[in-house]
Parts: sequence; C-alpha cells; structure tokens
Amino acid sequence: MVDGEDDMVLHDYAMPRATGANFSIMRPVIEAHNFELKPSLITFVERVQFGEHPLENPNIHLRNFLINCDTINLSGVCTGVIGLRLSHFL
Repeated sequence: MVDGEDDMVLHDYAMPRATGANFSIMRPVIEAHNFELKPSLITFVERVQFGEHPLENPNIHLRNFLINCDTINLSGVCTGVIGLRLSHFL
C-alpha cells in the first residue's frame, strides 16, 4: 500500500489522478534566436475573446484566430508555433 491509500474511500479510487501525466501538446523548438511575442500582438489576441454567447460559433472564432496568426511573419518561426504560443492568451 502507498502512504495515504489506507484513508481512501471507494470513490477516491474512481477519480483520475494526474500524477505522472504528460502534456499531449508539446512546445516545438523555435529556431529563431530572438523570438518574442510583442505586447501589442498579445493585446490584439486578448481583445478578440470567445464570449461563449449562444449565438457565437467557436469554429468561426478559431478560424479567425488562425487567419490572424497566418498574417504574422517572424523569421525562422512557422505560423503553427505562433498560433500555439498565442492560444494561451485566447
């Protein structure tokens, strides 16, 4: 028995545990030497938030986000990396 398991009730055994879990999305390596997301870009992304309004379509919101990411061109950085880093601010 592991320490603390003797105090567990049946419900506790059914709950998933995150210990030892790995993230499924891995951050790609960025080849650029001076990669930086400018504060103005982060502000732009934060300004266009998905509000979960019943009439809002999350697919359209993501499509527009990806279109905006495609307009950014940083030397040595692919647009997928930019979108992945900016998605944190959605």
